[in-house]
Amino acid sequence: MLPILLAVAMAALGYLTQTGKLTLFVTYYNPDLSEEEMQEMEAKRKTSAVRSLYLMGAAAAVSGVLSLCNLYFYKELFMGIYLGLFVRFLCKTFVSAGTKTMKLVFVLAGILTGFLYFSVSFTFAFSPNSYTVQDGTLVIAGGEKGEVPLSGAKITLQSELPQRQKAESQVKEFNGTFRGQYLLANGESAHLYLNGGSGCAVRLEGESGIYYFTGASDEETKELYALLGGTIVE
Repeated sequence: MLPILLAVAMAALGYLTQTGKLTLFVTYYNPDLSEEEMQEMEAKRKTSAVRSLYLMGAAAAVSGVLSLCNLYFYKELFMGIYLGLFVRFLCKTFVSAGTKTMKLVFVLAGILTGFLYFSVSFTFAFSPNSYTVQDGTLVIAGGEKGEVPLSGAKITLQSELPQRQKAESQVKEFNGTFRGQYLLANGESAHLYLNGGSGCAVRLEGESGIYYFTGASDEETKELYALLGGTIVE
């Protein structure tokens, strides 16, 4: 939802700047230039600002569409591109470039910002989940947070991972990691917390629904099962 809102906002700002209803750029006075040259510089900065706003809007819109298609990797990639363009826009619009060196600095600042956002957000989103039991509730931390009540739950260890049929909501998928609500091949609707690297899964069926959990390996999944199996379920 946020990328779509950003796309609409950037498109609106671009249109208002293009039509002269909004001045979203700064032209620095240079006493060595004539009035005609200053006007030409102002026109160039306006054109640059409008182009940058539309490019940011396009990147955010693509990110939003990819999010709706559950293509999380590419969604975050285009959000990184958006942020890189945004930083470059701020530098070009509100800071006097002066020399080619400064222009290069602006470009590098944008690239670095976009890369840092993508690498940090993507790495965190697909970091392994960790599990603890607190007051009769399974608390999930890591790449996706959540809490699942254990009271009255039926817990089993499955020798195979559940087969997914289709996503029922926006999910996160990458390299064997699956997180979100799915319709399974057996007809169940279940929330998956599957970390890549494990071939077995813990199945939990309780009042709040059906869940499947794995650790980062078979051993960690079995440790989770032992943890839940040792919990008194009333």
